[in-house]
Amino acid sequence: MGMKHATDIKRKKRRVTSDDDDNLKESFVIKVFERSVDFGQFGEGAPLYPMARAWIRNLNQGDASSWNDVPGLEDDQENADHLADCHYALPKPVDGLTDNDVRIPTPLPSDGQPFLINVENPPKEMSPEGLLEQHITRWREIRRKWKAACRDNEERYVASYVILKETYDKFCKDIP
Repeated sequence: MGMKHATDIKRKKRRVTSDDDDNLKESFVIKVFERSVDFGQFGEGAPLYPMARAWIRNLNQGDASSWNDVPGLEDDQENADHLADCHYALPKPVDGLTDNDVRIPTPLPSDGQPFLINVENPPKEMSPEGLLEQHITRWREIRRKWKAACRDNEERYVASYVILKETYDKFCKDIP
């Protein structure tokens, strides 16, 4: 009696979707930054990522310009009177050097002495204290050269820094 026959098992009927159900969905459109998306197409528990993708893709088809378009150099020069506050490119260094030429200092020459590991009567320089002193002296000089190279590299971009500083001061002066 406890056994069920295959015919006794109740099965759920699949719900047949119709085109009428699609037409009954409510439309909920939000427009932000010249883009709009209909959130009615998403369910209540839908993740945010597909909604964001739909918003990114849904630019007005009639509008050819986008909010992230950057005008060309010709447009920037023609409208220099109107766009004096806007900069779309920063000046490049005029020294003609590559970043690797300036950013990486020349290596220190080695002292020319071979490194002997198995020495029966080590000289004073081979003692742990002597080795530590040599290494500290060498690495201080290496650090000094890297800091100088960093300063030299930053000096190449002074004109860009001035533009960025002026722009920041102009637009962020009212922010507490």
